[in-house]
Amino acid sequence: MILRNEYPRPQMVRDSFINLNGEWDFEFDDNNVGHKEKWFLNHKFSKKINVPFAFESKLSGICDTNYHDHIWYKKVFNIDENLEKKCVLANFLGVDYYSEIYINGFLVKTHYGASGSFSANLTPYLNNGENVIVVYCYDPGKDISIPRGKQDWEKESHGIWYTRTSGIYKPVFIEIINEKHVNRFFISTKLKDYEIEITLENSFNKGKVNFEINNQRDVLNFEFNIEKDNQTYNFKLPNDFVNDRIWRPEWPFLYDLKIKVYDENNNLVDDIKSY
Repeated sequence: MILRNEYPRPQMVRDSFINLNGEWDFEFDDNNVGHKEKWFLNHKFSKKINVPFAFESKLSGICDTNYHDHIWYKKVFNIDENLEKKCVLANFLGVDYYSEIYINGFLVKTHYGASGSFSANLTPYLNNGENVIVVYCYDPGKDISIPRGKQDWEKESHGIWYTRTSGIYKPVFIEIINEKHVNRFFISTKLKDYEIEITLENSFNKGKVNFEINNQRDVLNFEFNIEKDNQTYNFKLPNDFVNDRIWRPEWPFLYDLKIKVYDENNNLVDDIKSY
């Protein structure tokens, strides 16, 4: 059963994705033998877990609040389309604390930290058809040197209303995108003069980008050349376009944003919705 079936990343929406939430194979590795025994290759996992819920939570289906510093996950999925000039990314929105991502037995990504999202490029290691993704997580429950957030070194909850959180605790999903694409972007605004600054980090350095701003009544377009893979663009919204449409607690107004990115041959290579 998939309990989190909505699009997982509303500030960077693409048209399609493969949802990996739901049932995964799962194993505690209390003796820390998983790497030695190569669990990322052929281990038979004995438990099931409902991702993206931490094993300590009831919705995970496990609800074990004991300390388990080393844990493993496994999921089988299928890729059946032509991947020529494509890039396949596995996106993890939250994993606590250290993680390793394996695809078909190959280590493709390591990541430290519980709060930030990250992506793993699976493309070079994929099979046409069935693929196996394995995630190893290390969350030392009693290591007070790690910044305290969702992990805690005391067994019972204190100062927080939720149980400790280890491993995958936010959605996991796959995107199949073009080789030339936006890796990520950052938006900042200045209320004075209604100025917007957008920084794009791309996988290529030549083309053009169009920003479409929608205030739910009118639409503005701003187009720029792409001249490097990390570039900042600035533009201002006219006073009559804003017309006091400013976010505030009693009226949390948001502007819709569309980002269309083209390569040097004017081919649309990425299409993103945001706000």
